[in-house]
Amino acid sequence: MKITDIKSLGDGYKFNVFVDGNCIENIDYDFVITFDLKIDEEADSDVLAMLFNYEEFSNAVKRAYNILSFRSHGEKELIKKLMSKNIERQAAEYAAFYMIKKGYINDENYAQELLEYYTGKGFGKGRIRSEMLKKGISGSIINDVLEDFQNDSSRITEILEKRYKKEELSDPKIKNRAISYLLRQGYSYDEIFSRIRAYTEDYDETY
Repeated sequence: MKITDIKSLGDGYKFNVFVDGNCIENIDYDFVITFDLKIDEEADSDVLAMLFNYEEFSNAVKRAYNILSFRSHGEKELIKKLMSKNIERQAAEYAAFYMIKKGYINDENYAQELLEYYTGKGFGKGRIRSEMLKKGISGSIINDVLEDFQNDSSRITEILEKRYKKEELSDPKIKNRAISYLLRQGYSYDEIFSRIRAYTEDYDETY
């Protein structure tokens, strides 16, 4: 299907777009520019779907702008958030696609933001990976972002000092609790044991 005509409504912000002679009214100038709509050119199927459901799509985009004004989101996370606000899946997906096209969504950049955020919270590599997956970041992007990442195991000591007294860790139940907590934070078994040994002089190495 071709874009057969594009007519300004006079204010420079709204246009009527004609697809095979069929008029689709009140299309935003930003949409025309973003998807580089041109007369006598074939229109992409996704662009056509957005045009023919423009009112719903436009509403989803407005919601998306509002959501992104508070904090960054990944593509899948934004789609999920839009659907929670009674936006149909297709409209939510196209709104997310539009935001990617505009440069407001970038899963690679978002993953880097999450890495910095979760590192600041003291999470280890395993926990960071888990949280990124929950946010809808793809496994391949996560692998790329975490490829050179190494846990700062000194954070384990900081956590121990904040949550447990040395003498408390002589109690097997408390040791178990501390180990379980640190594992949930994403640190490896070996890292945890090494730091606990360094933290407690009387740690039982056969534990």
